[in-house]
Amino acid sequence: VLFAAGACQADVITVGSAPDCQTGHIQTAINSAALLPGGPHEVRIMAGQYAGQALLVPNQSVQLSGGWSGCGPGAS
Repeated sequence: VLFAAGACQADVITVGSAPDCQTGHIQTAINSAALLPGGPHEVRIMAGQYAGQALLVPNQSVQLSGGWSGCGPGAS
């Protein structure tokens, strides 16, 4: 399970193939966001192809945003 920094605020969880990404799977990021307090949390998805990933967002508020250039602080 991946956790982003922060306690009771909205957190950002990063997805992608770069070494500084927290996970390579979108569903893993969604599941991690469900376990974090506060929110809504954001899942930032690095540009790329994520074939074969069926997504389930349980009763939670999460923002998915894609097309990021990377997962580090300078990503856009």
